[in-house]
Amino acid sequence: MTMYVLVVGPKITPPWDSAAASIGKGVLQSLAYLASHVDVATTCVELKRIIRNYGFVPSGVKDFEGFYGNKIRWHVVRHYSNQLLNEIKLTLIASMLIHNGDYDFLFYIGIPRNLLSIRLLGRACKAFILYVYTIPSIQSILALKYLTAKAQKLMSKLMIFTSSLHAYRILKTHLNLQHINVVPPVIDTSVFKPLNNISNYSSSHLRLGYVGPLHTPRFPVRDIAKVLVSLKSRGINASLHIRGLLRHGRRDRPYAYNIEKLFKRLLGEVNVDVKIGQLSRGELNEFYNSIDILLYMFSLSREAEIADPPLVPLEALSAGTPLIVSAGSSLDFYLKSLVENGFVISIKNPDNIVDAIYTLSSIDRNRYGFVTHTYIEHIFSPKSVAQRIKGILEEAEIL
Repeated sequence: MTMYVLVVGPKITPPWDSAAASIGKGVLQSLAYLASHVDVATTCVELKRIIRNYGFVPSGVKDFEGFYGNKIRWHVVRHYSNQLLNEIKLTLIASMLIHNGDYDFLFYIGIPRNLLSIRLLGRACKAFILYVYTIPSIQSILALKYLTAKAQKLMSKLMIFTSSLHAYRILKTHLNLQHINVVPPVIDTSVFKPLNNISNYSSSHLRLGYVGPLHTPRFPVRDIAKVLVSLKSRGINASLHIRGLLRHGRRDRPYAYNIEKLFKRLLGEVNVDVKIGQLSRGELNEFYNSIDILLYMFSLSREAEIADPPLVPLEALSAGTPLIVSAGSSLDFYLKSLVENGFVISIKNPDNIVDAIYTLSSIDRNRYGFVTHTYIEHIFSPKSVAQRIKGILEEAEIL
């Protein structure tokens, strides 16, 4: 199928592991299966370093420009602190690309801040797809409501895509839009997979893991300390292995760098391994395979809900790591079959974590890894998501 696609995203290549970067990466991986040619307009300072370090191509691939068969062509402007200026520059570049080419549709990743993007891009494209990855504030809702109302008057084909059920609920409630398409986030199952050297649970020692931002709503030390105490009372010695990120920079640093001291103050001697910083995807897969159970989002907070789409637990499942999550997030929707069959435990009350850990600690890791990896590959691999996008576009008579 001959298909030309333009992707615009002011934030899809930032120098940190954010939702925007992950969604942007997933969209590009899927479109590489779907389209003959993809143009990408984005802002960045060091594009090659970002693409290499943050997983836009599989580990081990040296020629990132030729990885997709030269399907993807980058149009990059320097990133400045003024977000509106970045967006205007990208819009002008994208409008020139549209003028010189014939694109089947345009993916805009994020929420446009002004009507200039809608006017210049929307009229020229056969279809304008707005990919909303998160809605963090009421201001974002109001801006999106205004822009979509104007956009529907300017163009015939406006489509809303999202991978976040949190965003989906808000869009349905506040924007009164009839057609919002939920598209699964992309997990590179060729990288995240069970390794041959994994071992089943040892009754003498249990390795618990956490990957994600290190601040109180997402990583409550006091709650986790209670879990470790309860496990010890049942005769289970547990160690905690943390791979954290500083999502809010200087604001998170005092908490993150004192986590070990906080645990020692609460528990005395405790086996806690904390490493802060970005891991390559290969290193992350090895970490998932080295732990017995991954704990994710068991602080039932609004911030945890907004953190959708939950990429870390999906990566862990693809790697065959047993998973405990809090109820109410997108995982309940995406992993419904695994939850119903006991492969993933979804809890409503943090007090139930110990029972969930005890249940998962006796599973057969080899069988578990085969089932969960196959499930993730069937729904979340780039090829599967590409087929989902293709089906939506064919139904809308865009393809």
